[in-house]
Amino acid sequence: MYFVLRSLLCGTILSLSILAQTNASLYSAKANQLFDSGITFFEKQDYNEARSKFEQLLELPPNHRSSAATLMIGKCYFYLSDYDSALASARDVEASFPSSRYVTASHMLIADIFYKKMRFFEAAEQYGKLLSVSSPLLLQAVAAERLAAIVKNKQISDQAVGKISRNVGGSRMREALLFGEIMWYRHLGWVAESEIALKNYRSTIGAQGVFFRLGDIPLNRTASNLSESQGILNESENFNSLTKGHNYKGSEYKLGLLLPLSGTYATIAQEIYNGVEMANFAAGEPFEIIVQDTGVDYGKLPIDSGLNSDPQENNGTGLLRVARGAKKLADQQVFAIIGPLFSSACVPAAVVAETSQIPLIAPLSQQSGLDSLGQYIFQVNSVPELQGQMLGEHASLVLGLHNLVIIAPLTDYGWNFEREFRRTTEENGGRIVLADWYIPNQTKDFRRIFEDVRKVGFELSKSSKDTLSAIDSLRSVGISEEYESSSFFLTLLEDLKREKALMDSLYPKAEVDSSDIFIDSIDGIVLVVESFSDAKTIAPQLASHRLNTQILGNSLWFDSEGLKNMRRSERKYLDGAIIASPHQEDLESSRNFINDYRKTYSTDPIYAAFGFDSAQLLIKAFERSDGEVAKVREELSRIKSYEGASGRISFDADRRVNSALSLLKIDRDTYKSVMTNDLPALGNDLEIFLQYDQSLGTD
Repeated sequence: MYFVLRSLLCGTILSLSILAQTNASLYSAKANQLFDSGITFFEKQDYNEARSKFEQLLELPPNHRSSAATLMIGKCYFYLSDYDSALASARDVEASFPSSRYVTASHMLIADIFYKKMRFFEAAEQYGKLLSVSSPLLLQAVAAERLAAIVKNKQISDQAVGKISRNVGGSRMREALLFGEIMWYRHLGWVAESEIALKNYRSTIGAQGVFFRLGDIPLNRTASNLSESQGILNESENFNSLTKGHNYKGSEYKLGLLLPLSGTYATIAQEIYNGVEMANFAAGEPFEIIVQDTGVDYGKLPIDSGLNSDPQENNGTGLLRVARGAKKLADQQVFAIIGPLFSSACVPAAVVAETSQIPLIAPLSQQSGLDSLGQYIFQVNSVPELQGQMLGEHASLVLGLHNLVIIAPLTDYGWNFEREFRRTTEENGGRIVLADWYIPNQTKDFRRIFEDVRKVGFELSKSSKDTLSAIDSLRSVGISEEYESSSFFLTLLEDLKREKALMDSLYPKAEVDSSDIFIDSIDGIVLVVESFSDAKTIAPQLASHRLNTQILGNSLWFDSEGLKNMRRSERKYLDGAIIASPHQEDLESSRNFINDYRKTYSTDPIYAAFGFDSAQLLIKAFERSDGEVAKVREELSRIKSYEGASGRISFDADRRVNSALSLLKIDRDTYKSVMTNDLPALGNDLEIFLQYDQSLGTD
């Protein structure tokens, strides 16, 4: 088994070194020969001869094998028990090759060296550092196992564990120890205990856990590769996520993720990460995923790292983390970046990406004008202006709605939507009779707004009395104008007025409560929301104010699971609403993704589809560009009508935002594409005219 371990190690190091070449000018055939020779001696456990070959390689000009050779020299010293020399070589990897993919492997070697030297706290501290999200996931799993072994063996004090926990983050440390315990038991061969630990991990952490998927890794990929040293793994490279022997042309490239995997929005970020990982895995893992965490875990302190509550961190602090994270990814020579999550964070990231000429795909941002920052910025989600334009054209030109009300959130998103919807509607003959605003996720009582809507509706419903109506009626029966002003007809009109007044005084009409009157003079009400929960709050209040009107909505009305989970009595208020959205519930790609996600993570996805599609777009663009990074941006801009997990995606030549919108109608618990039978019935104008003409001829 020991020889098998070395074979796996060397095979993986060899495959990684092939992938590590990022600049063709650094390629060296001589370096390849020396490296292969060194690996051969290493597999034979002739560490001195192997070290000699790797050292000869380093005497050549810097090349694509240099960082791998430096790491292998450290490993040779490690197996020769020369731990001081091994430590010096391991530290030299990061010092000389800071952007190398072997930096994290060198950190693992440093931790192992500390463990061998019985410096357990320093070893545990190094393993803790490897739990950062910038490390490959499987490498983190190995670090978690080793850290759990140290803690379980009581090789460091509780105080030391607490210190490491503060550095790693309380929730991350807790998850790592729970998962590490699974790995530790597997190494010891305690199958029953490992299964109990796995159940404990899944019930405690849940599907949002970083290591959730790794719990199903077969035992031969964990325990069989462990050494005999008190539950401490000797090697970690065999856990690298790249498929051994895979010849994908783009496998030498790094894909950067810029996500807040710590703190308030960690759950959303983890879903995006899961989606990207699924896409990469499905394609044969063509990219090495490099993650920069832009979040922060404040522990028990009630500090929100977002913008939704008080107390909260300074806005600039979060933007600095994003900018620094984007810069680090650029320095590591990633070929593209996915992230950040939110619109405000996308701005500094976009500036860095444009400056570095690295394509950046924002999976969730609907920030208007973000793509104007440069040619390398793409948005998978649609922006409010495009939705407002499409919905305005449909309302005024197709549905023929004239008097419209728009209720929007008091945000730049709402303002941009309202502005474009108003412009489009008024250009096509409609009019906005009322526009009002609310605070998203905070305003719960919409009584004032809907009372104002009813007032406007009453004004539009009033039928103005026509003083010439009686004379017009006489004209219609053929009485000429010369009699209109005669005293006879004037006297007749006065008599009719007096008779009506007498009847009104004798039989007064009962006053009607205006609140009981249905208002149908408002043809349509646009309810712009920033979350589906707001849609669920507003729609019932609209109905309770007796407004008989067509509801129109934006893309954030789309929440397939949220709609299905509503009670039927609540869902009826949303029935018939028409929304503009890139989503398509009936797409096969969406159904397949949801099924795959459920199988993998045992939960329903909410945001993961956007991460999946972002990675899929990059994979397709990379295939079309034949692996040339410079052409990836150009191929991304050419994507049209791509059917993804989140819906259809298209990028226009002049705008790099998703313009593939469609109209959906809520029908009970589903979203259905607006069909011909959903449109207003249009009569045959010629036929109506002929019928009218014939009726005149017969009178």
